[in-house]
Amino acid sequence: MVDSIQGLRPDGRLVAMGADAEPISVSLMDLISKQNGPENLYEALDFVTQGKVKTIVETYPLDEALKAY
Repeated sequence: MVDSIQGLRPDGRLVAMGADAEPISVSLMDLISKQNGPENLYEALDFVTQGKVKTIVETYPLDEALKAY
């Protein structure tokens, strides 16, 4: 199944027709990188230039870094 996930195209789907009791290990980077092609970057930058992206900034004292994380 892991090999199948790595072979998916951007926005592809994996249909699992069953299950196994053994867990599988999937790299989040394999999933994330499928969504970050150049066309998605241009779309994201377009949202920024239109003012549709709002940032949320929170600051914490250094001694609360663990809490902030």
